[in-house]
Amino acid sequence: MREPAWCLIGALCIFVLATSRGRSHYLQLSRADHTLAVCGDQNACYVLESSTDLTDWTPLTVASPTVNPVPANLTLTQNTVFLRTAVVGSWSVGTFNKVLDLRADFGAMGNGTNDDTPAIQAALNSTLIYSNAVVFVAPGIYRLTQTCSLPGGGTNGIQSRPVLVGIDPSRTAFLWDGSSSGPMFKFTGCSPQFGGISFQSTNPQVASVIYSAPP
Repeated sequence: MREPAWCLIGALCIFVLATSRGRSHYLQLSRADHTLAVCGDQNACYVLESSTDLTDWTPLTVASPTVNPVPANLTLTQNTVFLRTAVVGSWSVGTFNKVLDLRADFGAMGNGTNDDTPAIQAALNSTLIYSNAVVFVAPGIYRLTQTCSLPGGGTNGIQSRPVLVGIDPSRTAFLWDGSSSGPMFKFTGCSPQFGGISFQSTNPQVASVIYSAPP
């Protein structure tokens, strides 16, 4: 799990600067206008989580400084709430032009029983529209029953680069529950990126990801 920056909201407010893979990021709270900002490198994507006991964490929102920010309204009803943020993706060249959520934007459930294949395929297809999009995968078990694939292509001549990122591979997994042949993912002429996500299957012969050159 990426090293988080922490913030405690309650009777006491503290701010801690954390570094993740050489990148600094932190939370900035304005008590005057009741706003919370995630500050960090431009070519990065951040997830904000909350907890009341430092054990169970719930993702609240995903943000990237390079995407026009859409304010998230967060209602905190507890007296004391812990917040943390972590880098879930970075881009060495160019910028993100879209931040999406596998559950909120594509309807995935992540409960280990629902078939999330259509939602995951739709997330991959979105990279044909948003060439530099990142899709956040919240903690959960996402069941696949068919191979998810993506051909080469993109927008304005820019190659598609699917980026699916989670915050903790021990709590976030793609579970293969399809035929014995697989694979789970197949990409042709594009360069996908997975981060903070594990791949699980009851059949060790099933490949997680297969790449092939364009015809």
